[in-house]
Amino acid sequence: MNSIRRQVVLLSSLAGLVALLFVGGLWTLYVRSSAVLEDELGARLRTVARATAATVPADSLGAWLESSTARVEVAGLHRRLRALQRENDLSRVVVFAATREVIYDSASLLETGETLLFLPEESEAVANALGGMATVAPLRREGEVWLKAAYAPVFFGSTDFQATLETLKAEGMLDDVGAADFVAGFVGVFAHPSFFSQLQILRRSLVVVGTVVLSLFLALVTGMTVYARRLERARAALLRSETLSSMGRMAAGIAHEIRNPLGIIKNSAQLLGEELRDAGIDTEVVDVIPTEIDRLNETLTAYLEFAKEAPLRLESVEVARLLRRTVKMLEAELRRASVRLEHNLDSVDEVRLSADPRRLHQVFLNLLINAIQSMPEGGRLRLVVEAGSNPCQIRVEDEGFGIEESRLREIFEPFHTTREKGSGLGLFIVKRIVDEHGGKLTVESKVGEGTAFTVHLPRHPSPSETR
Repeated sequence: MNSIRRQVVLLSSLAGLVALLFVGGLWTLYVRSSAVLEDELGARLRTVARATAATVPADSLGAWLESSTARVEVAGLHRRLRALQRENDLSRVVVFAATREVIYDSASLLETGETLLFLPEESEAVANALGGMATVAPLRREGEVWLKAAYAPVFFGSTDFQATLETLKAEGMLDDVGAADFVAGFVGVFAHPSFFSQLQILRRSLVVVGTVVLSLFLALVTGMTVYARRLERARAALLRSETLSSMGRMAAGIAHEIRNPLGIIKNSAQLLGEELRDAGIDTEVVDVIPTEIDRLNETLTAYLEFAKEAPLRLESVEVARLLRRTVKMLEAELRRASVRLEHNLDSVDEVRLSADPRRLHQVFLNLLINAIQSMPEGGRLRLVVEAGSNPCQIRVEDEGFGIEESRLREIFEPFHTTREKGSGLGLFIVKRIVDEHGGKLTVESKVGEGTAFTVHLPRHPSPSETR
């Protein structure tokens, strides 16, 4: 069994490692693809931001803020920026003055003259734009929407003024004057959500594939665990069956070999006792021999029954009649043990079972004898038949010393006994017979209060029920 468990653990670990590597590979692919797409998008937005800033007349920015008449020129700017927005698939274009006041918003979300407070992650990009350098802001998410923007400075002078500044800076001619001194404002361009569709597809694919892989892994581990448990139970049952079969054959051989000599010894002891009594000699010691031989013969009978695998001979059995016959055999035993029997057999005459009467008699004989022996100082023994239930329930309840809860599972095992002279086969045979009838044997017990065995057996319709 340990080897089976080790194999299951090993295979589960390998499956988990494969699943982990697969999901990790998908996540790595997603992260790298996201980084590449984001870099490409950033480069494109930066280019678009520079091109857009080049179309904005820097000399008019201040006038648009100060004079309502100058704002008429915004109409022309609006047409140009809307065209750039459509051509580059942007969601929004915003023009700002150097003071961060809004001059124009293509989405009309901000009013002219409104000062915008930028988020911390965009503040650096805006500061770079005011410093004369086009910069891309980090990718961020608001709810289910991904956002990315680029900012570019609007310079005084020609449209290629930034290139000129970069040339002057490279030649060391901007030591005293920086590019920020030539910035009139800046432009912000915002990517359209369609830019992020590939990222969303990758992300969803990762979630779906990862979920499927993990589900398959869990199903595999669960299946392997269930399979291992069933295999262990089957293996244990097979070993148990082989052991019991071997022990049964051995017990049957031994019992048959011993029974004949026992009969001879018993007869010889009885004859010896008669001769001694005729001679006037005390025969107390000799009289014990037949009694002990009878007890030994009962033990041999139990071993033979344990080894027997004869098929059931089913017939319609009246439960009350069978139980009365069983109780009749135990009347003397009940009187000697001072046990009072209570039953309801007179009210269940029509209850029938499809059973082997001889084997069923053996079941209740064993249960009643066990109940009597558990009350050495006497007590009450109850035998109750539940007439209205299907399966039929027959309960044997005593007021004996009871059984510890930890030992309840062991009492049906072969050769397990709590009595000094018991064979340990009685309850095992009882349970086997009940199982062969398609029934079930249950037990309830409390130490010091007593034990109740309940036999559940399928009912056979009575004559009144079939009419």
